[in-house]
Amino acid sequence: MYQFGDFSRLNYDINLKVNSDPCCSGTKAVTGQLGQTLMISCFYPVEFETNPKSFYRLDGFNEAELIRTSGTEQHQDDRFSISDDRKNKVFSVNITDLRKDDGGLYSCAFTEDMSSFSYQSFFTVFQLQATEVTKDTAENPDGKLDTSESGFTTIIIITLVICVILLLGVVSALIFYKQIWKKLQGTFDRNVLESLSEMPHYDEIKDHTPHADTEETEYYSVIPLHTIPSVHPNAVEKEDFY
Repeated sequence: MYQFGDFSRLNYDINLKVNSDPCCSGTKAVTGQLGQTLMISCFYPVEFETNPKSFYRLDGFNEAELIRTSGTEQHQDDRFSISDDRKNKVFSVNITDLRKDDGGLYSCAFTEDMSSFSYQSFFTVFQLQATEVTKDTAENPDGKLDTSESGFTTIIIITLVICVILLLGVVSALIFYKQIWKKLQGTFDRNVLESLSEMPHYDEIKDHTPHADTEETEYYSVIPLHTIPSVHPNAVEKEDFY
């Protein structure tokens, strides 16, 4: 309970009630890069959906209103812009061309208009720090990945993986067929040896006929014994044969 007034008039009693909400408590630390754009989001309770929203800079006991919005349209004022998303119960403030002296305490606020007076409620305090631009940020100021470069790198990686898989498949196939060939070759050699072992033996036959020349002697020498016909009484005389 508070009272205000002067001694010459009646005093007014004010009953102050402080409400708390998980969305609007505590101090949050935010960091921005010098020269870039920083966005700060302020969530608020549903009962203040239609209230005007403000963004303040806090300096001890002094507060300076930087920008205000009374609707859902984005509002721009110098380096500050503000927009209200009533569906998600959040309004956002953008600070462009961030400077070193922008560091400090900030607070979100909404205005409540009463019949005889109005007041502002401050909530969600932000501790802002502006830092130097790093090398990676300077090369990519938007903080986004270069999709063309990343896409090309992805294609190269996929191609290399496919080549390795194909190479492993070819090597595996060669090893598999080599093993099969060795098994087939061993089976073939065994079959050949078994066939040769079952064939009849041949003896060398020498023809001592004085008229037989060398070619005829060699010819008869390769005829197996079981193929030489037995001498028949009606056989043709050797002299008639020559």
